[in-house]
Amino acid sequence: MKFISALFIFFTGLLFSQPEIDKKNFPYSVTPDFFIDAVPYKSAEAGKTRMDIFIQLPYSNLQFIKSGEKYVAEYSANIIIYNEDKSLMLDNQNWNQKIVTEDFYATSSRGSFSLSLKSFNLAPGNYYGICQVTDKESKKNFKYENILFVPQLNDSLSLSGILLIQKRITDSNGKTRIMPNISGEVSSNIKTLPFMFEINSNKSRNVFLKYTIKNDQEEVFQKVIPEKLDSGRNNFSQDIENLNFNLGNYKLFVELRNERDSLISSISKSFHSQIFGFPSTVNDLDKAIDQMVYIASGSEYAEIKAAETYDEKMKRFTDYWEKIDPSPNTLENEILNEYYRRVEYANKNFGSYFGGWRSDMGMIYITLGPPNNIERHPFDYDSKPYEKWEYFNLNRTFIFVDYSGFGDYRLINADYGEWMRYRQ
Repeated sequence: MKFISALFIFFTGLLFSQPEIDKKNFPYSVTPDFFIDAVPYKSAEAGKTRMDIFIQLPYSNLQFIKSGEKYVAEYSANIIIYNEDKSLMLDNQNWNQKIVTEDFYATSSRGSFSLSLKSFNLAPGNYYGICQVTDKESKKNFKYENILFVPQLNDSLSLSGILLIQKRITDSNGKTRIMPNISGEVSSNIKTLPFMFEINSNKSRNVFLKYTIKNDQEEVFQKVIPEKLDSGRNNFSQDIENLNFNLGNYKLFVELRNERDSLISSISKSFHSQIFGFPSTVNDLDKAIDQMVYIASGSEYAEIKAAETYDEKMKRFTDYWEKIDPSPNTLENEILNEYYRRVEYANKNFGSYFGGWRSDMGMIYITLGPPNNIERHPFDYDSKPYEKWEYFNLNRTFIFVDYSGFGDYRLINADYGEWMRYRQ
């Protein structure tokens, strides 16, 4: 690991100086990412359910242009609802969004985002939804498509969906505005889970609400609260407190029960805990530590992995990234963000039999960044498919050959054989 350790100073410089090459030469893409959530509510239209579809687009995934003293970005979005087999388009909403900010820092922060809401009144059943967002400046786009399940909400008594809350903002007039948490990300330094939902009832009645939170291994919270419902719509804005979120996936359950403790209806919402200040892609502590093999020294890497408890392992992991933070007085850790951006990029583009970060292409890309030029030879009659990556500022060339024919490109340069020792 000494070779990678010695490369660290050089690597940190590359994080800020190595440009992405022209897409015509290097078309692997990490498209603009956005978060989407669909929440069902009782509709004013008889026999239908109102589906509120939220889109949250981080500023960091848009290209801002300086205009005077401000920074401007624009994107277009559209949501199309089809029947389940996509043979008939049932609804389509298009819109444009313009973002103006005076804060340059906000333009690259994942903590700043644009939020959109569109509502669709649909009969209960399965649909096929497609949502596409396009950054107007960079022309990058991201498409999300999936089955959209629209539940039947009973006229007599029904639960809406759950909307997670990012924060509540109270204005000068004392009115509270809700900022929803569409990404489903909960920071590990937060001990409270805020959320809201509705119960529609055709009469006043007494009920019980049972709240449960589970992670992949166990139940971490449960509480039953008696409630008095009024006739009509009842809004509930709740905060579950004194929680301790480890890194990982969770699910919140809300059960509506009558006075005899019989289940009437239930809803759930998935969310995940992330480390405060870390990218959302760092969602598995052991995997994130394994992926540090290209940047941490041998002793640092071994020390983190040797931690006996989860809490100690987390502390050593976060301490390492804090130690190399080039701007410790800001929330963003540029080296951390760039490193795991490259890991994510490698996973999306270089995976074959195993995670892309463990491939030879992933190893070179994560360590050195994108090459200045690529030559691709996928169909040469006298050779296996291969690629040549050139780093002009390093005066180095790396050649990868796909011996299997299944996209598993292996580094073959004899001059750079030492790189092979660091492949997992």
